Amino acid sequence: PISVRDGFVDTFPSERMVLNEEFLPDVTDFRTFLGKAKKRDVDSIILCLNLGQNAPIAKQASELGIESQFGGCENLNSRDEVQASAQALVGAWFVSASYESQFREKYVKVFKEDSMVGGAAIHYDIAMLLNEIAPKVQNKDELLNAILISGQRHGMIGDYQVTRQEDDQFF
Repeated sequence: PISVRDGFVDTFPSERMVLNEEFLPDVTDFRTFLGKAKKRDVDSIILCLNLGQNAPIAKQASELGIESQFGGCENLNSRDEVQASAQALVGAWFVSASYESQFREKYVKVFKEDSMVGGAAIHYDIAMLLNEIAPKVQNKDELLNAILISGQRHGMIGDYQVTRQEDDQFF
């Protein structure tokens, strides 16, 4: 898969998928899509949108009387998104990474909330890995190789290892 969406579309039973649309990162008017969803009486809307897009789609869905369950990526848990959605995102389910409790404590101390701590823990671990490896390599190919052979590691998301899958197109 080349995106979260593509991976989901490739594995989700096609007979259960009512709509499948992709949006550019700057889109904030989802009424055309939501009109189609309402006509088809969808019961769930799975999102993996950028911050700033989840609130508008949820708020517009609520304004159109759509009572579908929202679910998707951790961005649905952003305090700012939930507030901007006029509470339309309350009750949305989302997937997040596990993280070490001391990371959460430090995160809350700085940001005064923990709505995006799982994603922050992943990015922290990536930054620490790159900080360790980058000074030792000369180019992007060496960097990728060094990351892939870095082995089992322990970070704020617990134990992890960077691997490359056969069909992986992210590298």
